[in-house]
Amino acid sequence: MTLLETTTTYLGNFNRFVLEWFVRAAMVLAGIMTAMILIQVFFRYCLNNSLPWPEEFAKFTMVWMTFLVAPYAYRKGLNVSMELFISRVPQRIRSFFQIVIHILLIAMAYYLLLEGLGMMKRGMRIRASSIDIKMAYVYLILPVSFVMMMIGGVEHILKEIKNVIAPVVVDAAAQPEPVFTGDQGE
Repeated sequence: MTLLETTTTYLGNFNRFVLEWFVRAAMVLAGIMTAMILIQVFFRYCLNNSLPWPEEFAKFTMVWMTFLVAPYAYRKGLNVSMELFISRVPQRIRSFFQIVIHILLIAMAYYLLLEGLGMMKRGMRIRASSIDIKMAYVYLILPVSFVMMMIGGVEHILKEIKNVIAPVVVDAAAQPEPVFTGDQGE
């Protein structure tokens, strides 16, 4: 096994392990957020006495949920992408384009990492309005998420470099047909 394959394998295993836990944590947070919203609805409409904290707590859990699953979505390729042009070019050129895209995404994630660290630093002086916690704890997920996105980007780049060196031949018959929904002009 080459250094490239070994590095890609270890990085992939690390990403898979960490991101599986991120998704599990996001599912727990989704349950907590739903419970907080239901508590708020019950108190507001049934008891006519709105609680001050569940709405803000639900917002914080939604932020954490979003940034926990963002690296997972990036690694799995679940983000919105334009496939029309790129699917028509040869594999090596496609891999080159993908490497450039992943480098740009790593650069963006690095910039957002720095911004997230700045928000955390400023958040140490700010407290949430209805929950007595520092906003830095809410912003903590930002650097964590962006670091994991950068690691995922490196994994993608290594896989694409491997494709440039030894392209994977894809059987066109094995590819599923694209699924379209909605009005297709019929």
